Amino acid sequence: MPPRMAPTPSSPCRRRAYRDEKALLTYYQQVGKMTDLPLVMQTQDQMSVDLVVQAYKTIPNCRTVKDEAAAVAASAACDGNPAPDQ
Repeated sequence: MPPRMAPTPSSPCRRRAYRDEKALLTYYQQVGKMTDLPLVMQTQDQMSVDLVVQAYKTIPNCRTVKDEAAAVAASAACDGNPAPDQ
């Protein structure tokens, strides 16, 4: 069984750290490498469409997005970006 990667006060998955999308992408990439199971990315606050698309393109097992930000789906549709499942 792979080691667990628990959020820490300084980890990029904490709400205040969403401004650093590079660190958040790196975090999701590390989690994705720990397992062959499907990875669900949950958007929150001000996560950008670019972050979600980049995660989809760089993490082979990232196949589902739970959109809590609503702006991600709306912005993706408006910007002409493909939905992550396409």
